[in-house]
Amino acid sequence: MGFLGRSLPAAALTAALVGGMPAAAPAHAVVGGSEVGGEGDWMVQVHVTLADGTKRVCGGAAVGGNLKVLTSAGCVAGAKEIRVASGITRLATDADWPPQYEDVAMPGSEAELSWVHPQYEPATGRNDVALVSALGHMNTHVTIRLTTSDDTASYAPGTPATFRGWGSTSGTSSKPAPSVREATLPLRADEECATALGAAWTPGRMVCAGEPATGEDAGTVAPCTGDEGGPLVVRGRLVGIYSRGTGPGCTSEGGQAVFTKVSAFVGELAPRIQATSLDGDPRADLFAMTPDGKAYHHNSTGSGLSAPVRQRISSTYTRFRQADLDGDGAQDHIFRDAAGDLYWRHWAVVEIDPWGYPEAHEEYETKLGSGFGAMRSLTVPGDLTGDGTPDIVAVDADGVQWVYPFKAPWGGLLPRIKTGTGWGSLTSFGSGDYTGDGKPDLLTRDTDGKLWLYRGTGIAATPWKNRVQIGTGWNYTAYAASGDVDGDAKADFFVRDSAGDLWLYKGTGDITAPLNNRVKVGSGWNAYSLIG
Repeated sequence: MGFLGRSLPAAALTAALVGGMPAAAPAHAVVGGSEVGGEGDWMVQVHVTLADGTKRVCGGAAVGGNLKVLTSAGCVAGAKEIRVASGITRLATDADWPPQYEDVAMPGSEAELSWVHPQYEPATGRNDVALVSALGHMNTHVTIRLTTSDDTASYAPGTPATFRGWGSTSGTSSKPAPSVREATLPLRADEECATALGAAWTPGRMVCAGEPATGEDAGTVAPCTGDEGGPLVVRGRLVGIYSRGTGPGCTSEGGQAVFTKVSAFVGELAPRIQATSLDGDPRADLFAMTPDGKAYHHNSTGSGLSAPVRQRISSTYTRFRQADLDGDGAQDHIFRDAAGDLYWRHWAVVEIDPWGYPEAHEEYETKLGSGFGAMRSLTVPGDLTGDGTPDIVAVDADGVQWVYPFKAPWGGLLPRIKTGTGWGSLTSFGSGDYTGDGKPDLLTRDTDGKLWLYRGTGIAATPWKNRVQIGTGWNYTAYAASGDVDGDAKADFFVRDSAGDLWLYKGTGDITAPLNNRVKVGSGWNAYSLIG
């Protein structure tokens, strides 16, 4: 393993791209759909083997971290084995999974169930959503972004949506299609969907798309067997996950295609898609540095922190934040050195094995900019610009707040955006969503010890709603937000008091009471001059 190259070499760029380059969008196999060409986009096949040996194929979408796949809970329920195939439009076969002794990246990867909605109801299809994580690699570097929690325009009746899948092309067959197909399905009014679905209808969490089926293949355009988990897309955003039809078959007369409404689940999905840590599990860890420049990280145990683990760093940090800037599923360092230069420390794949799996990584530090020594605060709350990449928020010496959009995937900062004044007297911190709407928020403490919550808007130029006071008496000596510490998909943070005790505030995801009571997780933290 190499250590801390200061720039990403051409060899690393080449290795990182093996396994699929962005290309034209592929197509699904739905009744009444048409084949589409193109390799390497975000469409994913999910191959499931059940305990009794039965196999099925479902649809899915690559949604983040280069390893996360969004699908339906019904697809993966009862799975003994899960595999995913990406970057190809044809239906994958056993030959597409390693080991295959060819010097090319393979489309397939073993996978594991990352999360199934705990309130999933197989009988009704309520909360039919799940996340799968590839264990080796994904044969694509393209992901699709979820719609937002406040999106209503995409669900307006009559809005054309695109659906893709490898499902059967006939209502009389359960055989998957040999290549991905695509169909345009108009969104239906909720009243129509409620009538067709009956008692199982759940307002606000389900949506229907497509004209009612005709009773036969002719004239029917609808998802079918094998399309479960497939994505419904409006204007480039994922708005639905195919759950089931309302009739006994996909072409049953009057039948409607029912989808899980993604906007209702963004608050639960976004933190799980973005979850990374310093030790590789989904729970956020804490970095700390002593005054003499020794660096450590404390791994999250879910309820507290582990003993310190020593870290090698190239220079003493004066500010530190952690976030997965390049979306590769590995936590990165964003730090400022004593000269005021801002760096991004990240991993790069520099060698792959014959099956397309990463074989060697090297750690690199990419300089993002100079002149950051004058910044009073640096935070990385999350994606503020809506491009799927976390952004850096800084407050300068005059109290002006700036958003620095990160340029993914290879680094650099886009032109900064001025987002406010009067921030100089505030201590800013925060990483993630504290209100449950899937949008990153910001926390501040003023000079009177009042704690304020700024809810995210998802709009780069005006990223915050009016602040809401959520506490008093906040006179701690340090504030550190690294993300979701206990793995419940709600953002948390740490504080240190004057005695050197470290406390954890767990988030609730509820705007009316966003924080649980603090829990003591350590002492002796005055030994550190920097935590983050």
